[in-house]
Amino acid sequence: MDLSFSTHLIEVPDLSQSRKLVHINFFGCSTSLVQMPSYFQCLDKLTHLDL
Repeated sequence: MDLSFSTHLIEVPDLSQSRKLVHINFFGCSTSLVQMPSYFQCLDKLTHLDL
């Protein structure tokens, strides 16, 4: 999932049921995105998280 440079993104959509996600890209969202949900630790297949 590529959400890079989503400058107006202020919170992460609920991805808790997306257990097959392997790659999530939030690069360039740091100016508006300030918190990552705790359920990310339950995404067992997630191997790459770009902040």
